[in-house]
Amino acid sequence: MLLRGVRKAATFLAILLGAAMLIKFMTLADETLAARQVPVLVHGNELLSTLRTVCDSHACQRYAWELQASLDVYRNPCRSLYDFVCGRWRRGAAVPSVREMAEVRLQREALQSVLASNSTQSASPADISDRVAGLVSSCLRARRNPSELRAFLRDRGVLPHQWRSSPHAVLTTLVDLSLNWDIHIWFQLTVDSYENASTRVYIARSNVLEKRADVLRKIGKSRKYRAGVEGAFKILGLLDEQIPAAVVRKSSLDALVSALLENSGAVPEMGPLNLRLETMTETFTPAAPAKAWLDALRAAVPPAMNLSEETFVHVQSTRLLGTLNSLLEFASRRQNDVAEYIAYSAFLKIGWMVDDWNATTRDRPLYFMPARMTKRCLREVERMTGLAWFSMLSAPHVGGNFTRDLLTLIVPDMASSTDIIGPSDTSVHLDVLPVPQLSFFAEWVAFKEARHELTSSGLYDILRVDGVVRSGFWHREPNLTAEPLLFSYPFFHTQLHPALNYGGAGRLIARALLGLVTPNASEATEEMAVSVALRALRGALGGHENAITNSATVDQLFFMASCYAVCDAEDSAGTARRACDAPVMKLPAYRTAFGCSPSAGKKSRATHVKFIDFSH
Repeated sequence: MLLRGVRKAATFLAILLGAAMLIKFMTLADETLAARQVPVLVHGNELLSTLRTVCDSHACQRYAWELQASLDVYRNPCRSLYDFVCGRWRRGAAVPSVREMAEVRLQREALQSVLASNSTQSASPADISDRVAGLVSSCLRARRNPSELRAFLRDRGVLPHQWRSSPHAVLTTLVDLSLNWDIHIWFQLTVDSYENASTRVYIARSNVLEKRADVLRKIGKSRKYRAGVEGAFKILGLLDEQIPAAVVRKSSLDALVSALLENSGAVPEMGPLNLRLETMTETFTPAAPAKAWLDALRAAVPPAMNLSEETFVHVQSTRLLGTLNSLLEFASRRQNDVAEYIAYSAFLKIGWMVDDWNATTRDRPLYFMPARMTKRCLREVERMTGLAWFSMLSAPHVGGNFTRDLLTLIVPDMASSTDIIGPSDTSVHLDVLPVPQLSFFAEWVAFKEARHELTSSGLYDILRVDGVVRSGFWHREPNLTAEPLLFSYPFFHTQLHPALNYGGAGRLIARALLGLVTPNASEATEEMAVSVALRALRGALGGHENAITNSATVDQLFFMASCYAVCDAEDSAGTARRACDAPVMKLPAYRTAFGCSPSAGKKSRATHVKFIDFSH
């Protein structure tokens, strides 16, 4: 009996001891978790309060919240800045990268501006915003509403209400179908002139293209495509018009313009171009002078673009360039009118550049790639409004020092007193470029506004130096391109703190300028670009009354901004990670800012990192 009581007491004590140990373990776990959160709560509030003191604008607060949503504060920036800054960047979103999000914002702002200027007085800003959001989201979901498209085109004046009143209405409709629907019709253009000076433009069957139609018919695709075009014509109110027998689907404007000239896909890259229409047979050489381009474009672009003699248009597709050059070379006045109308329609719908690579690769459409589809969708929305986003800046090369000439255009108060190493020199040092003062971005923006909106493609192609091959040697040409994206949020904003501006747009500008003296891109070039941008930031903040006094805090914001600009949820190839980590890991300023030991890239931990907590 006694033994049984002892056993019960021992069991009871064991249960109590186990419960006590469990409570102690849970307490330790809570303390450990709290300890892990201490850097976030303590250091974050300190840095956030400092940032708010010097930058309390809406843009700064917006940047702070977005950065907070992307940060993974439990990642070690001494091992990977990309994991730290982009660790929680949203995955599975329709717009996967920071750059594409910036593109969406620009597109919506542009659409809102266009809709607001063309809408009735009764349309409220909320209505305009809803229409823009609907267009963009519908395109991102790869859904096309034909009725919406028809109404939108008519409202913008792209598709005339009484289209038969214009002799060029068929061409307008075909261009719209091609650019907005990716439906390219194989046809033969016929131009009839009458004694009463009227002109009739209509579609006729092509014997050459009929052979292609037979091929399509044999593989069973002709009916499907024809039905699609008939449906589009019906919705657009054009079903009573003759539709060509051979219909194919393409993804490049080149195909449409070539089809107009019966050269579908066979336009030579260089040399004479044979144009065969039912009423004419001529041979042209695509070599229209620059003045012809300017005269033609002045008649098509908005007056605000202010094209000048040193401005020229660069079309990435040489096939399209050759075709449109030939269109501008027609001898007959009436033929010239028709040709110019086609050329103007193409330019007004697509802007100034056509990037075939974004549409097809080796003749295979890239619709299945989400990033490409998103980019293409945004361009389609842009084209529907007729916005001419793409233009090129020509910086005339005077004398033998192109870099000095370029800096004279951009920052005239700095280039005159600085020795610049030219492209022919083999050595380069960080002192090659002057440290810009506070007017660094102001000069860029003023220069941009004085010319016209500049554009390009690709994050590291935001600023680019073009070149040509002559006699087997590569010659660098003084043709710079930039785009509104470079000077837009989150890369740059007038209300953001300079550390964020220089980390975003500043690094890209520095990288482009260094490209003039170090043509071969390398990890060292990227590292130098970050160093130059950081020195520019420190020079801009020198003596500024609102400057953050803690240099480590400034440097942290700078490096985080430089990395946040490349966050990409679909970085399967590791390109964004390398662009973020490789240039900074060896920089002493980076290791100092984040308290990294000399072996930070291996197994060490940050010791004095001030994490940002934007949740308060």
